[in-house]
Amino acid sequence: MSDARIARAVSFLHSQIDTNGVWWGRWETNYLPGTSEVLAGLAAVGADLKDPAVANAIDWVKRHQNADRGFGETTASYENLALAGTGEPSSYVTGIVANALIQCGEASSPAVEAAIRWCLNTQEPGGSWPQGSYRFTVQWPWPFYQLTLTPAIYPLRALTAYRKKLAG
Repeated sequence: MSDARIARAVSFLHSQIDTNGVWWGRWETNYLPGTSEVLAGLAAVGADLKDPAVANAIDWVKRHQNADRGFGETTASYENLALAGTGEPSSYVTGIVANALIQCGEASSPAVEAAIRWCLNTQEPGGSWPQGSYRFTVQWPWPFYQLTLTPAIYPLRALTAYRKKLAG
């Protein structure tokens, strides 16, 4: 990396990897969206996505896809690390994970293709997605809250990124 500032930022991110090999979510619940945001950022600055820690995080995310092919995470993952990456699927988490995987070169992976299908299959007639039970946090253990537009924004970001990657 030729820019020292970016190299320092990437080094900092590597120092923040949790004991389970991924990044926790300070404002987002929790490991899936937190890790996905970091992965998308690393891809955006041209970091080495084949670095073992980064490749492990990409694989970890893909391994935590639900049986219905969406992604979700419970707020209980803050207290119980065994629950990291597990929970009721939500359009927000599925969108943010799919977008990150696409940015990391995984657009044609089975995980992304299934997540995109999940987004398309759960879209409501009016064009948005159900809010679901997904929660953000101010800073755990502070209260959790919902944002109204996230069910629409993040699946749309993923669908747009997927379409652009397929168009080449």
